[in-house]
Amino acid sequence: MRTWELTAEELAELIERLRQDDLQYQELDEWSEVLRIYSEQSEGAPVRFTIRYIGTVRGPGRPIDRHISDIKYRTGGILGEFLNAVETWFPHIAEKAAIYLLPDAYQDPDTAAHFEEDTERLLIEFFHQLTLLNRQRGGYYSSYLPNDLDADTFRDFKTDAWSGFRQNCTVTSDKMLESLDAHFMSVQGYANDYPGESGTARHEFTDKLRDVTMKQATPHQYLGNTVLLFIGKDITLTDYCAEETFMTGGSRSGVLTRDIISCIVRAEAQANDRDYQLQAFRPDMSLWCFVDL
Repeated sequence: MRTWELTAEELAELIERLRQDDLQYQELDEWSEVLRIYSEQSEGAPVRFTIRYIGTVRGPGRPIDRHISDIKYRTGGILGEFLNAVETWFPHIAEKAAIYLLPDAYQDPDTAAHFEEDTERLLIEFFHQLTLLNRQRGGYYSSYLPNDLDADTFRDFKTDAWSGFRQNCTVTSDKMLESLDAHFMSVQGYANDYPGESGTARHEFTDKLRDVTMKQATPHQYLGNTVLLFIGKDITLTDYCAEETFMTGGSRSGVLTRDIISCIVRAEAQANDRDYQLQAFRPDMSLWCFVDL
């Protein structure tokens, strides 16, 4: 978290200077409204107002590194304009900018991506996003948040599909594994023999990529049946070149899919009075079948 403290007079002047440059940001209106509300109160405005920016950083990078980088290279958006304004017109405020690291918000790199993203979104909402220097509500990936009525209705159903699915799943038969292995050996051979048609001129269909593709195409069976769900989404070129599966890679669609299913798993556990553990949802443990056709 980065903070800048300004008096009411300094904040009013900052807003006016930014507007003189024909900058139209919703944050300026929110700050003006805050000043108006306090000016009308009998006890007057606070001595200082605090402008905040909330972000994340991955080690070994430090919060101060991000701040310095933004000062040097960020030119657009409300954050860039604000940094330039305080550096130009209020250098004493820029010099006293405070940068905080919130250790309780730390997320282990091995946890699901949505925990890290949701932590950032929660902090941004807590500090009232419209008054922050954050234009977005947080997170690199898209997120789906149902309204309270939908969430309560779903929990009232007390469905327990995920637990039942896990408990009644069996591994694929040896016969199917042999057939899948032969199939993807054939796919690999064709792809590398005809690089022009298959696109492998850019990236060879390696043995690891074959194994990854086969892994995510190997279904578990539920009560002796293979459950199929068709969705219209190609695996991304990034995940393909990184030899990652759809459910474990870094594509926005893959992370959004995991996020939605994980929320359902958590809601079912809570509705059935069970503690939700991250280990209860492991999309990389072959319960999922995804084939890029």
